[in-house]
Amino acid sequence: MFAVLTVQKRMAHGVLGRLRLFSRPAPPASHMVQEGNISYLSICAQMDKRHPLDWMDITRLAAWAPAGLLLPDGFSPPDDCSYRPVDDSPFQRLLCCRACHRSLQEADLSPSKLQICLVDHSGQFGKVALSLIRYASTVKVYTPQPDLFEEVARLSIKQYGAPLVVSDDPGCVSGCPVVLNPWGMSAPVSKEAVVFSTRPLKGLHSLCLSEYTAAVGGEAGRLCPGGIDPTQFAAALYASGRLRDPVEVSSCLSGDERLDFLSVASFIRRAYDALNAKETDEFRRKH
Repeated sequence: MFAVLTVQKRMAHGVLGRLRLFSRPAPPASHMVQEGNISYLSICAQMDKRHPLDWMDITRLAAWAPAGLLLPDGFSPPDDCSYRPVDDSPFQRLLCCRACHRSLQEADLSPSKLQICLVDHSGQFGKVALSLIRYASTVKVYTPQPDLFEEVARLSIKQYGAPLVVSDDPGCVSGCPVVLNPWGMSAPVSKEAVVFSTRPLKGLHSLCLSEYTAAVGGEAGRLCPGGIDPTQFAAALYASGRLRDPVEVSSCLSGDERLDFLSVASFIRRAYDALNAKETDEFRRKH
């Protein structure tokens, strides 16, 4: 279970309202919200210019929600007040994979000359590797543990007639215009490549994407509390196994710039053309 903080700002309306602002606000209170498949602990707190939020009481109530606390935009606890934020990394990994798929669909490239590399140390994204075969003639997997992908490699031949190139050599990432890296692992990529990651990777000269946002529909979108980021709300539901509504990845971050996936697709087409031209030049030099 996770918790959501709702903040009510007390305003002065008339003489009595101004007098009330001299009294302390009611202490933070909590109650369960349960509707359909969605449930969470709602923490309601009041504040005004004279009385800041009581973060000690807020974090004490949030301790009943082990999956963490979601805060409204613009609010953060003081440094001496510890709280457990919701872990959004599983949801960001999901959005990372969906962002890669959507960008490849928008790019609409011929699979015959496209190479895609999945970087995965866990073996968790085997099905994702299979799903990339429709876009590329060569799908590579860079992993320190190739044995984790043995079954997936067999399925690739059986279902698609196309082999997965599974390797523990980081050099296999080089030369791929599209790199899917949902764990944000360190890997040597070409400077022309488009890298779908879950965190900015230092030292890269290529386009590195992270911090995905989602368009959240259905019950989750309708019940997302005011002031709470919908992507964070969906991440909390996903982490607790309660996200049943359709979620569409809508944007990503590159440096300080937020991009849509038509823009990302144009970068992929550019990377595809540049790396194929480089490969052609190298072939001509050798022959």
